[in-house]
Amino acid sequence: AIVLWVAVSSFGQLYAQFYAPRCPADAADTACFRPLFEEGENVTLFVYVTSKKSLEWWTSRGLEELQEDAVMNFSVSYGSSMAVPAKLPLSSPKLQSVRRNESMLYGHCFLVRAGARLADELDLFRMRRSSPGKPTSSVITPNLLHTSGKLTKLQPQVRKTRRNL
Repeated sequence: AIVLWVAVSSFGQLYAQFYAPRCPADAADTACFRPLFEEGENVTLFVYVTSKKSLEWWTSRGLEELQEDAVMNFSVSYGSSMAVPAKLPLSSPKLQSVRRNESMLYGHCFLVRAGARLADELDLFRMRRSSPGKPTSSVITPNLLHTSGKLTKLQPQVRKTRRNL
């Protein structure tokens, strides 16, 4: 009986922690989480690479620098899956250090609602923000999402001492 009580109690606690009730259709926009993009909505995906970890991509200068090494830019239906061939521009002069394994490669992905321009949405973000500095959320504006991450791992070459037999 005690084991059954512990099991039911544990299940009840887990259910209460992870259960999210449905949001009523007439609820205020701020009362519930809603998806930023609707299933099937047209969006544009921008993918850029850089070897600079601290690139300020939200500034106009940072965006211009990112756009010099664009990997891909295409429109897609949100929620659809597709294989997209991409080539990294490691032959560009700015990314030569990645080829020589002297720096890491970082990727920046932007998802922009169809009809909106990436530069315009970042301008809107800069005008509306209350404090300077890096954005604190992946949702930059109602029309723009951003994420970034490391694409390579730095593997410095280590000299090994040779021993003759």
